[in-house]
Amino acid sequence: MAAPGIAVPGTNVPSGVLVTPGGPQGIGGIQGPSGPNVVSTQAGNIATIGTDNLIYVPAGSIFISKTGAYTATVADSGKEIICSGGSWTLTLPAPAVGLTYDLRNDMGISGTTGTITVQPTGGTIDNASSLALLPQQECKLRCDGTNWRTFGLKREVILATIDTVVSTANVVVLLPVGYRYFEFELDQISVDTDSPFLVFQLSADGGSTWASAASNYMEGIIYDSSATAVSYQYAGYTYGFMAGQQTTAAINGNSGRSTFRIFPGSASAVASWGSKNQGYSQGNARQRVWWNEGYFNAGAGVRNALKYFASAGNITRAFLTVKGVV
Repeated sequence: MAAPGIAVPGTNVPSGVLVTPGGPQGIGGIQGPSGPNVVSTQAGNIATIGTDNLIYVPAGSIFISKTGAYTATVADSGKEIICSGGSWTLTLPAPAVGLTYDLRNDMGISGTTGTITVQPTGGTIDNASSLALLPQQECKLRCDGTNWRTFGLKREVILATIDTVVSTANVVVLLPVGYRYFEFELDQISVDTDSPFLVFQLSADGGSTWASAASNYMEGIIYDSSATAVSYQYAGYTYGFMAGQQTTAAINGNSGRSTFRIFPGSASAVASWGSKNQGYSQGNARQRVWWNEGYFNAGAGVRNALKYFASAGNITRAFLTVKGVV
């Protein structure tokens, strides 16, 4: 008869059982050291030996994709839960020592976007009652038996990059609700018509409609009006300015660029923005620089989409990187 905990050839080991096989035979019949522990999880999978002398056998796929309200189970522990499909709640099981989940909000700045609310059944998450996982945020969630902690949750997230390389009338970027502000880095700007500005409009309904009334966008602009002079202009427009006058690639060699930051507004504050940008125009082939500061002049409220375009003609080239800051 085999001793307890010793694997015998031909023994059927049920899933989840901890098995300790005997080590090599010692000298003079003395039992040698124990072999590594084995966690049997699912037959047919390949085991690996960890640094803690444990042999780990994966139990099926480690990825779970969810698009609506879901309650994680103990069996999901150690797996990656990929979330999409809009705003919904991911409920955690009762706290227990060692429970671990890798979570990712896979949504971004196009298509369907939303916040995943991670709700514990008991305890807190980072001392809060719940966790709002914003688009493109991800973290590892671990339980100490009472409460939950996040690891690797970034407060600055690259939401997406968009490369415009063919003639395009406009580009729409969603501004996922929950981020404190957004940073846009636009490089290699060129257009098909000489001297238009790169401008933008905002939406409060995800891009279904755009604010475009006179003086919706109040803005002050400092710019070099000549090689030796600087001027200032303040006025209201039907759009805001993202980059100064641009021209074709044949003239500017794709040299237009803009660093643009926007606060999307809140229930009690209007949207506001600022940028430093540069470009060329055919009539004044030297590079010119503009500094812009502005605010949305149509009341408070969250603006959740932005559309940028040339004030005349089309954009022929522009490389965009969008960052969200919590």
